[in-house]
Amino acid sequence: MKRIFIISLAFLTFISVSFSQKLDISLFNDFTPGVDGTNILNLTTTDNNVYISILVGETEYGNSGILNEQIWEINPTENTTTNLGTFEDVKKLYTINNEVYAITDKRFDGLSIHKLDKTTKQFNKISEYVKIEPYSTTEFQNSYIQNDWIIMNCISRFQKSDAEYTSALFNTKNNQLYLGYGTPYITDTAIVTTRDLVNNLEGYNPTKVYLYNYLHFVNLLTKKISTSNYEKVTWYIGEKKYEPYKPRIIENLNCIKNEIYCTYNDTLCKFKDNRFIKISNGTNFFNDTTSIIEANQKKYFVFNNQLYQVTDTIATSIYEYPSNGFQIKNINEKIISYHSSQPGFRITNTDNNQTIQTGNFSISNLSNFITKDSLMYFPAFTPTESTELWSLNLINNNTKLVKDINPGNLESNPNKFKLFNNQIIFVATSNQETNLWVIDSTNNVNIIKDLDIVNNTKNFNLFTPFQNNLLFIVSKPSTGLEINQISNSK
Repeated sequence: MKRIFIISLAFLTFISVSFSQKLDISLFNDFTPGVDGTNILNLTTTDNNVYISILVGETEYGNSGILNEQIWEINPTENTTTNLGTFEDVKKLYTINNEVYAITDKRFDGLSIHKLDKTTKQFNKISEYVKIEPYSTTEFQNSYIQNDWIIMNCISRFQKSDAEYTSALFNTKNNQLYLGYGTPYITDTAIVTTRDLVNNLEGYNPTKVYLYNYLHFVNLLTKKISTSNYEKVTWYIGEKKYEPYKPRIIENLNCIKNEIYCTYNDTLCKFKDNRFIKISNGTNFFNDTTSIIEANQKKYFVFNNQLYQVTDTIATSIYEYPSNGFQIKNINEKIISYHSSQPGFRITNTDNNQTIQTGNFSISNLSNFITKDSLMYFPAFTPTESTELWSLNLINNNTKLVKDINPGNLESNPNKFKLFNNQIIFVATSNQETNLWVIDSTNNVNIIKDLDIVNNTKNFNLFTPFQNNLLFIVSKPSTGLEINQISNSK
């Protein structure tokens, strides 16, 4: 019996290890070999190819310069690279439905969207130019994709004719560019957007449109098409044609399952029956709250040192924090509360609204984390270990130090978490070198490969899945910027 047990244990050990494949890092492409390397600014992929934008020069203009960038296609199957064109400034490259789009910025003309013609290998401009006034390449703030939309925001204003806007939206289904204020919420069936933007929404067909503006009411609009007027779209509030209301101040707008909550004239409200209704606890109203979030089909917010659940327009206190200033986040349908000067987490079970405190670390911002199975991994600070890798068990609420990567009270600052082949990739620093680390399927933490990089997390960027690998840009002292890949070692 003893011999059989040993064989069985060895077999089981072999099985557990087989699920955790060893990873390796290798060169994917180096455009200009040498110490200086190439300044790779953007990276995106399709099913078969990789696309990058690289800085090839800068033309002086006044006190600033005009960037000259090229977009290249890399075909690893045919081992070819193709120059797809030169642009002044490529803000972003995106892939939507396996099609490649580029946001470019041309001085005096403005931003525009280009789409790659895969047959001719050329980028064609498919949107009108939209200027930023006062025009400066530094005014562009950010962009992102959501469903079939490319959404762009700027610090200053986009300008078209005599109107000014702070957001530009491009719909890749109909190749239309829309302008508006603020950041919209877009789903498959609805769009929460602005008064100015909705007037230019012909061609987009959401089931519902919610309308808001920093200086206007929120409204639920319905769409009617007049076939006698060339199928022109007209938006209505009930049976009344849309018209702006008197100015009011709206902030912190959230759309949760077609229910709209916001701060209206500094008071937390729900928009219901075409009007704002103040949320109360039966006695008092609320101002200066956190935004309302949803978890387990319930809605929560923080006011002063209290966690509240809101049902319709009634708020009920369910937990009292030790101080003001707690922030909340929904993670796996639990409410995780944290505070930069209070230890650990407060975890609220949304099934029964019971809250417990766990952990003896401090965390200032719960935006850098990743969840896998029943565990959440995140960086946290203690005076003994400094900032290191911790985990939270989302079933039993236990926290633990996963690994002191940079021993002693030197921080490793784990960041840029990425899930790859059932393993978690992240960047961390140890012994004054920054490298890629992995949490494997058995929750062991190891360095993937020593890349000999001086302490600088900015040396790793643009993590992008491609086929069975994970591409990223890395800056090495010996070779400069190059495209590397993480893959299963053979």
